[in-house]
Amino acid sequence: PCRETIPAEATVTAVRMTNSSMAFGLIEAIPDAAIAANEDPTDANGDGISGRVHWVLPLESSPSSPLRAGRFGWKSQIATVLSFSGDATAMEMGITNALIPHENAPNGDAAMLASCDTVADPEDVPDASDFTFIERVTHFQRYLSEPPQMPRAGMSGEVIFNAIGCNACHVRDWTTSSSPTLEAAIRNKAIRPYSDFLVHDMGTLGDGVQEGDANELEMRTPTLWNLRTRDPMLHNGAEGGGTFADRVTIAINAHGPIGEGAASAAAFAALSALDKNKLIAFLDSLGRREFDSNGDNIVDRVDWTSFVNSRGGPFTPDDPQSIHDFDQDGDVDSDDYDVLALVYDVDCN
Repeated sequence: PCRETIPAEATVTAVRMTNSSMAFGLIEAIPDAAIAANEDPTDANGDGISGRVHWVLPLESSPSSPLRAGRFGWKSQIATVLSFSGDATAMEMGITNALIPHENAPNGDAAMLASCDTVADPEDVPDASDFTFIERVTHFQRYLSEPPQMPRAGMSGEVIFNAIGCNACHVRDWTTSSSPTLEAAIRNKAIRPYSDFLVHDMGTLGDGVQEGDANELEMRTPTLWNLRTRDPMLHNGAEGGGTFADRVTIAINAHGPIGEGAASAAAFAALSALDKNKLIAFLDSLGRREFDSNGDNIVDRVDWTSFVNSRGGPFTPDDPQSIHDFDQDGDVDSDDYDVLALVYDVDCN
């Protein structure tokens, strides 16, 4: 009886998929200034890309605190892991907390809310160790590692990715802050999320929703470092099922015909079939585990057999055998075997 309903007079509705970034603590540790250095709101360099920072106030900050560069969410509307935890706990799980201490009344009906919600706010209270749920969730998310990428360098598809302009928004390399106040696990780390964390005018890929200072057409550049695990893709889940190549192809084409991604979408469409396959193979490496020869995210007997059959070299990163070349030295040998033994998922006993 307290469920929110879409009013008949609504003019805009939007479907949102969960926008996973992984390695939340590492992303939060990227300095604001580093993100701001990539913005070009007036397209001063004339490349057709005019991304900008979505400056936001973290939920845990006082109103007089400085704004932070947003980096989480489809609109970069969240800047910190704790804000992310508090917002999601309240808005998606319905649990009020220290950051969002009051419920949203269904369709603004306070009387309906009072009849359904009899638990005192905030509902998230400290546990026996004096940690709240949002603090526990923050601790967990803060130390998630970055997804794997295998092979980690050199695939010719990344050269094509850069050549058609994808890297203008999907920026590969970042280094987290070296501040001594950060934990060693996330301090001064080189990461490859493939995002600039800016919001861009995405034309028909906009969701029609104004959120904070991000307008109806603007969307954050999603990270790509776990792309191969995403089904469906895009903010509205419009591209799901089929093969990875099918989903990626449709998602790239959806960046046009207007908006800041249109030129790259057109350049992709003009590629030869061979170059498209190379680009897709590179994107398929983002989130792929070492030694996972068949791409099922399990390192098992199938991959063991593939490893044995791949011994030797030399191999290039574009060769299928490179999935087993952990140290990226061009061959598959005993050094790589020593690592395989650590991650093999089958109980040999």
